[in-house]
Amino acid sequence: MAPTTHPGDFLADVAETNEKVDMAVTTDQGDDNIDLVAENQFRWRLDLGFLTIGFLSYMFKYIDQTNIASKIRCTTGKVFEPVIREMLTNRKVYGIRFFIGFCEATMWPAYFTMISQWYMPNEVALRMSIYNMAQPAGAMLSGAMQGALSTNLEGHMNRSGWRWAFIINGVCTIVVALLGYVLLPGYPERPNKLASWYLRRQDYDVALARSRRIGREPQRGLTVKSFLRAFTFWELWAVAIAWPFGGNTAPTSYFNLYLQSLKNSDGTLT
Repeated sequence: MAPTTHPGDFLADVAETNEKVDMAVTTDQGDDNIDLVAENQFRWRLDLGFLTIGFLSYMFKYIDQTNIASKIRCTTGKVFEPVIREMLTNRKVYGIRFFIGFCEATMWPAYFTMISQWYMPNEVALRMSIYNMAQPAGAMLSGAMQGALSTNLEGHMNRSGWRWAFIINGVCTIVVALLGYVLLPGYPERPNKLASWYLRRQDYDVALARSRRIGREPQRGLTVKSFLRAFTFWELWAVAIAWPFGGNTAPTSYFNLYLQSLKNSDGTLT
């Protein structure tokens, strides 16, 4: 004879089962409940390292980029600058400048991609604003720094002042590039071990919990298929065509070169 089950026992079993399920759900959700103090500390540490290297690198990029508009006769950039100082013809400078632009073109989108993986959507705008402030800062410092180096080091060690400007500027950008190895944090799911001196293990846990909070997927690596698929988006071609026209036709970019080309009626420069 089968044992009889009292209705009260059945309801008790159901209640116990539901309680276990609720506890499991609460535990899973609790992993994403971040302590406010820990989150603020994480954000402060991340800003200290991430924004510092971003600002410095973008500022020196524009110091390099605006050298041609600072009467230094040719453009520069990053680790190629020590090479440019030895070049004697404009054709060689144009060639190396192409490779500089090719290498630095990924800087802005790469930095934005990393920021979007670390910060919450409502935190991105402030960080990108600080990052973009490096552009006018670099343009502002370019003329003063390059002019001072060119004037004060003229003839030192039998080198022209403008060559010394390239040497020192190149050394500065190489130092900033090396700092990137210990300041760029990588991604929350693939952290940079060299950045562990300022980001702790619990900071990465906070970053992962914040990503789960908004349902952000981990950053996937670039494959040949995904790279080729990017060329099928019309937005890419629209920006690629519009950007050179907008950036290279700005009247303020090369206005001082235009002024330098003006001549008096007798053929002398104004």
